[in-house]
Amino acid sequence: MEERQRRNSTDQTSQGQGRMTKGQGHVATMDQRVHLPRVKRKTVFVFIVILGTLTFMISGGVFELLPVFRSQRRHSDPASFTKVTSWIGSNINYSKDDREKAVQAKNTYEGAVNSDMASSYTVTPPRIVLDDKFKKGPHVVEISKPPAIDPEHVIAGFQRTFPTVKAVNCKVLETNGSARMNEWIKANSYMASHPKNVESPKHFLKDTLDCVTFKENRGYVTSSVTEEEKNFPIAFSLLLYKDISQAERLLRAIYRPQNYYCIHLDSKSDKAHLDAISAIASCFDNVFMTQRMIPVQWGWFSVVEPELICMEELMKYKKWKYFINLTGQEFPLKTNWELVKILKTYNGANGIGGTVKGRQAKRTLVVHHGIRSTTTKKEPFEMNVTLTKGPVHIAASRGFVEFVLHDDRAVKFRAWIQDTGVPDETFFSSLNHNPKWDVPGSYKGEPEMDPVTYPYLTRFKNWKKGMFHWPCAGKRVRAICIFGVGDLNLLTSRPELFANKFDYNFEPLGYDCLEEWHFRKIILEYTAKKPFDASFYANLSFIKNKV
Repeated sequence: MEERQRRNSTDQTSQGQGRMTKGQGHVATMDQRVHLPRVKRKTVFVFIVILGTLTFMISGGVFELLPVFRSQRRHSDPASFTKVTSWIGSNINYSKDDREKAVQAKNTYEGAVNSDMASSYTVTPPRIVLDDKFKKGPHVVEISKPPAIDPEHVIAGFQRTFPTVKAVNCKVLETNGSARMNEWIKANSYMASHPKNVESPKHFLKDTLDCVTFKENRGYVTSSVTEEEKNFPIAFSLLLYKDISQAERLLRAIYRPQNYYCIHLDSKSDKAHLDAISAIASCFDNVFMTQRMIPVQWGWFSVVEPELICMEELMKYKKWKYFINLTGQEFPLKTNWELVKILKTYNGANGIGGTVKGRQAKRTLVVHHGIRSTTTKKEPFEMNVTLTKGPVHIAASRGFVEFVLHDDRAVKFRAWIQDTGVPDETFFSSLNHNPKWDVPGSYKGEPEMDPVTYPYLTRFKNWKKGMFHWPCAGKRVRAICIFGVGDLNLLTSRPELFANKFDYNFEPLGYDCLEEWHFRKIILEYTAKKPFDASFYANLSFIKNKV
């Protein structure tokens, strides 16, 4: 009897101290546990942790964290929600009624995301909520109806956040008046004493934890604003390598919810840039990274390859009308609405430059390894084709993109051109200037760019030669002008769609002022119904003489 009382007293003491462990098929006291092998003690500890975690999950703790998880979601992803509901369904036995509610909520959400409503609504995932029933097992899914976006509210918020330059008067720098020179001097003095504060990749990783706040604070236009824009989506490719802050500002300038954006990051870029760009892209349903990244090197076919990768990805989306390819060192000279007006005027024609006279024949007569030529003769292309030279930057109709990707002649031409010199200047241009192939939107006239009869309007580049020779107030690097503050009056008066080239570390006030001018136009388009005359574009020869 005394022995039994002593044993009970020992067991109770061990339970009160929380020291019970499982031993060799019996309950071990504190005294006995010290004799257990160390490996068995670790096993017991792991078992207790796993058991406690499972108990917490079953009791509903994991679902109490779901609202927090949802608030930190980078973007509204129906696939992610499907995974959540699937996880719930496989781990909890809930009623048929609740199961039907979950399915209904998921279908409503996916339908909103995949429809036109995504252009004019903020689509949020269905909200998983708790009630008294949940404590007994089942959960309840509440359907959150997407609230309509009020364009006036969007513009009002946009006006509060759009970039305004305080150091100088950008409007004066845009003019040709006498006051411009004084403002230019003032700008140079300011930049000399105020180095540009460049945001690091870590900055974007932190900011994009809350995507809603990120988009609001950065001034993204999250409404189509006009029906005309909503009904004319544009597809963009962005080839990036460095300067994530500049690349993000370019995305902000061209972003609209009805468009599509494919980002290719050069595989030579570091992981910090990859993580930051991926985080930015994940805040938007219509912005995505390519699944394959390649090292891009000028003079090689690798300049064309990322464009083709993005084209393939973008063709999965059925609604866009035109494709425009960009790099991170460019900026729009036209707003999205102005782009829509211009591209509608194109009416299927392609904005792709070309010249026969300026073509360097040696590039296709011998085999090249990048920009280095060999002595090996290159056989002519098997089909009759006129080879032209033109910029790789294009504004192409959807039909042209489909031809590039899937027509047998285009595929063979792509293979043939890979070991030529600077193939990116030959590929798109030649396809657009061979109307005998019936390439959609191609040019039937003489393939010779001219500032009057056949201008190249997809990009404004200052190359210091021919039709691309303009005064450069910035600096020239390998002949091309890096735009600065003194170029604003020229840039803001150009008819081209985009400008190239900007260096984020060179005269940043020039970029800042151009950005302010661009967003100022967006506000005027909506608040003052600013008109845009597209008649200049309607009379261009490549529109009147398209296939």
